Amino acid sequence: MAHRSTFHESIHGTFARTGTTLVSSGVPLLQMLSITGKAVNNVHIERAIMRAADKVKGGKSLADSIDNDLHFLPLVPNMVRIGEQSGSIEQMLAKGSRLL
Repeated sequence: MAHRSTFHESIHGTFARTGTTLVSSGVPLLQMLSITGKAVNNVHIERAIMRAADKVKGGKSLADSIDNDLHFLPLVPNMVRIGEQSGSIEQMLAKGSRLL
């Protein structure tokens, strides 16, 4: 599922745009994931986001939680990881939303 298609790019763009808006508004990460999961309007991606949220609850970073999940384009966890490491996840999600 990680092949590059307009459909997947659109869904990941929604994930990044919604995530950017929520994070910049001060919404906590787990709540952002819950809202974003519903916003993507795709049951498979929503489930993948909820699995990632469970891993985040368990102490993993968001990037590690979505890395190697075939529902996410490789660009997504890479950009999230850069944002987490630099303390600028909001900016990296915004960049991702422009690319996708």
